[in-house]
Amino acid sequence: MYMSPKQRYYVLRYLTCNIPSLYLSSLNYESGFARNVDWAVKSMDDTSVVLELAPSDYTKEMWDKEFLCTFTVSLEADQLKTSLVVDNKGEEAFDFQAALHSYFTVSALDNLEISGSFEGKEFLNKMAGDGGEMQTEDRSAITIGEEYDRVYTGVNDPVLNDKGTGKSVSTCHCIHLVCLP
Repeated sequence: MYMSPKQRYYVLRYLTCNIPSLYLSSLNYESGFARNVDWAVKSMDDTSVVLELAPSDYTKEMWDKEFLCTFTVSLEADQLKTSLVVDNKGEEAFDFQAALHSYFTVSALDNLEISGSFEGKEFLNKMAGDGGEMQTEDRSAITIGEEYDRVYTGVNDPVLNDKGTGKSVSTCHCIHLVCLP
């Protein structure tokens, strides 16, 4: 669980947006709406919770699709597992975007290296051009020395290595790296 030290409001809505930050978005609403609404608790026990989000008047103002979104968080002995399932409850197909953003504390940006199957993979560099541009990664390990906002596709094995603490964290989802001042 991550709680930003800049966060002023300590209510469940803001905590859930950081466990991890979640949004559902139609293609024309980039910032999404799922992080701004209350989710219903479907079930909960000592180590897991299942949350559901269904359409409301608020969500239909932005996205008029019939859906059921289920977000599951499970705490295991050595890992935190999250799962997001979006069911289409309507008659017509729809496109959507979903992001599960994870937040990690590192000793210093200079100490961070992210290894994985990056080399040869395409990524969207949002800092290039007016609306970003697709590029191909030539490194197998990523270091960050500038403002950085990139979305990598096809990288499912990233490991964050912090040389300052000697710790490593493995993640099991796509990588969207953002480093802004």
